[in-house]
Amino acid sequence: MKWLRFSVIVFVLIFYMYLCGFAMSVMRAVIMSVILLLSKNLNEEYDIYNSISIAGIMFLYSLLTISLLLIF
Repeated sequence: MKWLRFSVIVFVLIFYMYLCGFAMSVMRAVIMSVILLLSKNLNEEYDIYNSISIAGIMFLYSLLTISLLLIF
């Protein structure tokens, strides 16, 4: 049941990201939310600094864009 709820929430978050036009700030928030949900499902402790770091590493492809600099 936990994984079904996780899957539905992730689907809704990805759909919301689509509705927002895949804006960088929304993508960062969705990635951090998915990491939070995944840590709760795996009964691990959530660390916001690691979550921000993972989101930042995923955005390295757009290193020179101003939107990346503004969301972190």
